[in-house]
Amino acid sequence: MNFRKIAMSDKEKIERFFVNNELYSDYEASELNFTNIFAWSHIDDIEIAEGENWILLRGQEGIDQYFLPPLALNKEGLEIVSQKFRKYCDEHHIYPILRGLNEKMKNYIMKECEHCFEFISYRNYDVDEYLYLSENLINLTGKKYSVKRNHLNKFLKTYPNFQERDYHFSDFPRIKEALDTWTSGKTLEMEKEAISHVLNHLQELDAFCNLIEVDHVLVAFAIGTITKNHVGLVLFEKADLNYDGAYAAINQMTAKKYFQGVKFINRQEDMGIPNLKKAKMSYHPHHLAEKYSLIEKRIIEKLRLLYETNFPEDKEPSQYLDYYFQEKMNIHQVTFLVQEREVISALYCFPRTLKFNQFSLECPVISAAATLPKYQNQGYFRKLMMDTFTKLRMKMVPLVMLYPLNHEIYRHFGFGVMNYFSKLIPSNTHLEYQVATTADISLLLELYNLFMEKYHFYVARDESSFVSLFKELTAYGGKLEIIYKETKPIGYVVTSLNNIEELILLENIYLEKYPSYLQTLPTTEVDIPGNMVRIIFVEKVLEEYPYPAIIKKVKLKIVDNLIEENNVIVEIDINQDNVTISEVETHDYVLDIMELSELIFTGKTTIKELQEVFVNSKTAIVDKY
Repeated sequence: MNFRKIAMSDKEKIERFFVNNELYSDYEASELNFTNIFAWSHIDDIEIAEGENWILLRGQEGIDQYFLPPLALNKEGLEIVSQKFRKYCDEHHIYPILRGLNEKMKNYIMKECEHCFEFISYRNYDVDEYLYLSENLINLTGKKYSVKRNHLNKFLKTYPNFQERDYHFSDFPRIKEALDTWTSGKTLEMEKEAISHVLNHLQELDAFCNLIEVDHVLVAFAIGTITKNHVGLVLFEKADLNYDGAYAAINQMTAKKYFQGVKFINRQEDMGIPNLKKAKMSYHPHHLAEKYSLIEKRIIEKLRLLYETNFPEDKEPSQYLDYYFQEKMNIHQVTFLVQEREVISALYCFPRTLKFNQFSLECPVISAAATLPKYQNQGYFRKLMMDTFTKLRMKMVPLVMLYPLNHEIYRHFGFGVMNYFSKLIPSNTHLEYQVATTADISLLLELYNLFMEKYHFYVARDESSFVSLFKELTAYGGKLEIIYKETKPIGYVVTSLNNIEELILLENIYLEKYPSYLQTLPTTEVDIPGNMVRIIFVEKVLEEYPYPAIIKKVKLKIVDNLIEENNVIVEIDINQDNVTISEVETHDYVLDIMELSELIFTGKTTIKELQEVFVNSKTAIVDKY
């Protein structure tokens, strides 16, 4: 099996597999569409291996090598490609990961290829793609589309002299300039490269680019195609937010102009980005094109072996690791490195949402970072961390946190202390304890939220958070007890293996039941350092910070040695309740990314002016893993 760079001449070869082929007849996702493959081929280094009646595609996303679903003309072809693929994986010491399968393909491949591969399937909800009835996006009829009609009508009324037209090669410089202007120069370079790649081969790809101009100024464009399974596919869509209704206009006009003859329009995935999900849901999708990944079972076994090697204390009870690798972990939440068929280094990134004043920001928690002893101190962990930062930034995730055993290690990666704890002082207050069950979840959530009321930043929880907590407690033999003082519930405590894992108390009272356990509560004073946090998107975090109602301007130069885009000079202009964040040329103060992280979440700094600006920085984090 020999791989080579994908070329335009491969378009016909790939598309023939979708003609009268039952296996791919209902495939609605974009992964196997040649235009989409070609758009990202330079970024993901997509390569092709082919035989008489089969094709296999592979790509590279950061440190992760992946394969797209094998294409075969018939069962015989699938048998041939699976055997060749098995041999290739063995020769190159690869544990294969197949991406972008729908349920039918997943089930078929798991059954027909079981003699070559023992696969485990995972659903990746972040990359499910949104499909809409074309007539809905064209006509926008009914009450549910009233807001969209209003946006469109506002555009038509405000800019009656707009012009909608097809792309011409002479528009290329204008589109490149617009991408920078509309997004203040922050459009991902990879996306710009993909857009350019398609525009340079638009006709060969059977794709289109629709433009909207106002007074000869480009205000929106959309790039798309129609797949071999007759699904309209929107690959890229951009608009100038300074023109009211521009996004609604390019959406509706493109659907009307190009997709009259198809039943469904695929507007691709939300990548787990909350605002993008909200935007896609606002157009009322008909259904989702569900996408699965197939992972060789041995990967999970090797990941578990690495975990057991580095965290031997978690081996008992054994059901905890069963729970961890069968229920808690999704393969899409782990980044790992393989060498000579050994998983030598890995880290897990579990989703969390941070209550950031009145806003909610994604702030996943890094957990169980580990490297096999003989590979330590060779830069592998740094590779994992950098790859994690890149993936989070691509998903527009602004923050990431962790609970370290050694704080100094993570300072090198730009993490700063997020919150502090203080020890409870022994007292003789009598308390009662009641073992909690799932029937007590409402009370537990109420106690948690009451405790967090006095803080600006904390992890948002709902009832499902406590359902997950109970599952984990069952797995590792832990216990959750509600604490009562004179029959009144004042908090709860989570214990396991002679440790207090989590403590919530509405009164600072020492737990006389656990005198040998370390008892701490969050504090705003500099005491015992707790969690650490790292800023992934500087501008997003600064924009959402709850500034005090004062009149003040400060100019900050931010230095980040690991994430280039975070190196900015910004002015924070506070005028009572109005705050403006803008990029400037000069600065008053220089902060590295670690100092900025600590400043935002603890308010700690020696610079008096910044103490006045970042005064609302009370943080309480009790989540560890």
